[in-house]
Amino acid sequence: MVDLGDARTPPSEGDISQAREYLQRRWNNAHQAFDAVDAHYHTENNVWEPGSRRAQFKAPYAQEIIDNASDQALAITPKFHREPAGRGETHVDDATSVELGLSSLFYDSALKETYLPWREANSYLMGYGYVVVEAPIYMPDQGGLTSHGNPFRIQVPHPATVLLDPDEKAPTVALKLAKITVGELVALSKRKVEQGRKFASVYEPDQAHGQDANPFALVDTWDFYDERWHVKMLASGGIIYAEPNPAKFIPFVHAFSGWGLRPRDGNGDPVYQARGMLTPAVQRTIQIKQQGDSARQEVLMRYAYSARRISRQQDAEEVAQAESQQGFVYGDQDEFGDTNPKELPRWLYQQDSLTDDILERSTLARRLGGTREQGVDTVGQQAILDTSAGRRFTAPEIQMEHLASVVAQRMLYLIDVIPQLSGGVSAQGHKITRSMIHENYDVQVAFDDREFVASMQERSMALSELAAGAIDLKTYYERVGYENGNEILRGTIKDRIRRHPRVEEKIARQVAAEMGVGDAFGEGEQLPPGAGMGGGGGMGAGGAGIMPPDAGEAASLDGRALTPDALEPRQLRLGGG
Repeated sequence: MVDLGDARTPPSEGDISQAREYLQRRWNNAHQAFDAVDAHYHTENNVWEPGSRRAQFKAPYAQEIIDNASDQALAITPKFHREPAGRGETHVDDATSVELGLSSLFYDSALKETYLPWREANSYLMGYGYVVVEAPIYMPDQGGLTSHGNPFRIQVPHPATVLLDPDEKAPTVALKLAKITVGELVALSKRKVEQGRKFASVYEPDQAHGQDANPFALVDTWDFYDERWHVKMLASGGIIYAEPNPAKFIPFVHAFSGWGLRPRDGNGDPVYQARGMLTPAVQRTIQIKQQGDSARQEVLMRYAYSARRISRQQDAEEVAQAESQQGFVYGDQDEFGDTNPKELPRWLYQQDSLTDDILERSTLARRLGGTREQGVDTVGQQAILDTSAGRRFTAPEIQMEHLASVVAQRMLYLIDVIPQLSGGVSAQGHKITRSMIHENYDVQVAFDDREFVASMQERSMALSELAAGAIDLKTYYERVGYENGNEILRGTIKDRIRRHPRVEEKIARQVAAEMGVGDAFGEGEQLPPGAGMGGGGGMGAGGAGIMPPDAGEAASLDGRALTPDALEPRQLRLGGG
């Protein structure tokens, strides 16, 4: 993008309008494709040509496809990994604290929204093949009840409301369309003027909405961001205020699903990259399926509620009234009956199976919805199919993890550079301070949602390697997904210390004194066996030693590879027999 404005002067209204018009032209075709996806997802699409009087039965196939993919193929709970910024246990502890702090910040920020941001992001990525995440949004007035609360928000706007350069993974210019009430805009503009913003003026609603403007009337505005400036302007024209951007980056990250295929003569049109589950071909298949559903529904209704045939000598109203009251109708049997409805040919149902097969091969809808494949009756076989289906979502998963990683890195950067956050931020009992960051903002985020069988096999393999001495405890904790390995390791050491006979005896005497029976034991008197908390187990060869929390569970698993014969015991069979 062209560099707009400079360090002292914000971009002009004309510069921003030119940037907006350019980006709108780039995204025009993609936004039309988004509208088509919306119509199918909300069952507002046309089953027949516009103006047709045929019956329309719209089963929510598009909803099922997108929601199943969003829920089953992509996880919404992030896990964080940060390498220590230096050598020594202090750096290891700081890295662990940052991991736990970021996990709490992400969770707390997500719960501040009326929706779940990462679930919403999955839906957009699966539906449109494109997603925009607005984060971290620094809101110092919403830090929580404590002075060091969470001032960050994570939001996922509709992708069509944010204009970014589709050719740049880290764009430097952004425009966001937002609706704000007249009252909020007046209060916001006054606050900016009171803060002494050089480029700010109080919004006067009477100029656009009349003297008696409704304070709850919505006004369309554009927010312009670059690395130097944030400008608020009316969609109808006119800048409300401009202020420096303290973050030095635009608060948006975006990504395509990775399923698109750019043609040679595509002219950089993002519509070819913004490909989700509902491609035009899938939408047409859904329409054909809905047409078949509508035809069968029409025949069913005609058959169940077809017009009655009666004798010419009978009064139709009397017959209808008698039947509705389950009364008696006079006449011979052959004088009454149903009119013959249209019968659907058998091949129409075969056509329905054909469209089902096309949708399944295109979207994996049944498999993602938890429907077992025909002929598959073991856990191992189903696990192989699920793993194979999951490979299709590798690209979207990588994109989502990268977006979340950028958001986490920017959170650490803001904590480190914004003066108001010098005391650190916290959420849910976990705090991040500048001293933990060490001017290193690297962190990786993963959305790990491995299915049960694969997860248990990974735990079993890790436990075997731990027992063989191939890996240490910290590596084991990382392999099985624990984020606070150091704390767990300290906890196991503390447990061993508590189980030492002398420590147990001391603790037992303290508890006895608290119970008021401390004088029951003499100074040199030995406590009876098992009086301590560990039941007599010590730190020596007879002690329990340090074992992972799930060691017993994992040790009992079958470590064979997942093949059609793996995990074959009858109690794990999915089908009958």
